[in-house]
Amino acid sequence: MSPSNSSDFGVLLVGYGGPRNLEAVEGFLAAVMGQLPSEELLETVRRRYLALGGSSPLLPLAEEFADALSATLEDKGWAIPVRIGYSYSDPAIAESVMELYCAGVRRLITVSLSPFDARITTQTYRSMVASAVSDLPDMSVRETPLMGDLDGFLDAHAARLSLVLEELQAGADCNTLILFSAHSLPVSAGTDTTRAYLEGMRRACDGIANRLDLPTGGRLVFSGQESHGAIEGSLPWVLAFQSKGQRPGQWLEPSAHNVAASALTEGYDTIIVCPVGFALDNMETLYDLDVELADFVIDREGDLARSPAPNSDPFLVHAVADCITEIAESY
Repeated sequence: MSPSNSSDFGVLLVGYGGPRNLEAVEGFLAAVMGQLPSEELLETVRRRYLALGGSSPLLPLAEEFADALSATLEDKGWAIPVRIGYSYSDPAIAESVMELYCAGVRRLITVSLSPFDARITTQTYRSMVASAVSDLPDMSVRETPLMGDLDGFLDAHAARLSLVLEELQAGADCNTLILFSAHSLPVSAGTDTTRAYLEGMRRACDGIANRLDLPTGGRLVFSGQESHGAIEGSLPWVLAFQSKGQRPGQWLEPSAHNVAASALTEGYDTIIVCPVGFALDNMETLYDLDVELADFVIDREGDLARSPAPNSDPFLVHAVADCITEIAESY
């Protein structure tokens, strides 16, 4: 397949979504929860979005990523339309699929903006795409590998974390812990989905650590709970989880807050967070980490720094573009 025969291809970036203004917060939460939120929860979430400018920071970052990906594909000779569809906000996945179909797309390539496999993200997107194309004649779908498995994703995270380490001269004048952070999920004992999520996260942490000449992680107990990491050497690191949801029951542990508290108690004075679980910055990084976790650490007389998520880093954009062109060439 050559670029000249690519007129019926389309790319759909699929993601979680978010509210475009404060008035849309209630509808977004209702879509996520399957019911209207309580007034208390609604007010709490509205205040968080207000602190970040009144809308989801994910949405403009996704649009920037789509623009960068489109330009990169065009540079490679593939003039393929790139659209975005969300599971819980506009534009909805079904709406974007229909837009592409009406524009003549018959071979759809999907890219998940959530870099690791999980029921509430990638598996939901996949189901929504399948439903959207089920009644569209001649429409076929293929999916790129998850970003968390791409070298470009790990390269981007490693490069950004390296810059933070250089700026702070970590390991020289301070006792530093690197905290690899990922979104917590409800624990379903023994399920393949939880296992796949954890395994993918651990591989990514190891990949980033190795790129920075840090030791590969293994099982360890930190803050009294089992985790993954390497605490020997000048720059120890630990995988922890953040942004626990409202659902009752057990969630993935240890929490980022517990790890930070234990680290400060054990004599670390600086915590550097790498949001390994995310491809794009969003509420969970810009508020849960940069505001809540930062306040938590500062209140305990520690210092906290964070590397940005990859966002539109060329390492990641080019890696995704390569996946798309490889699929298109074999379609």
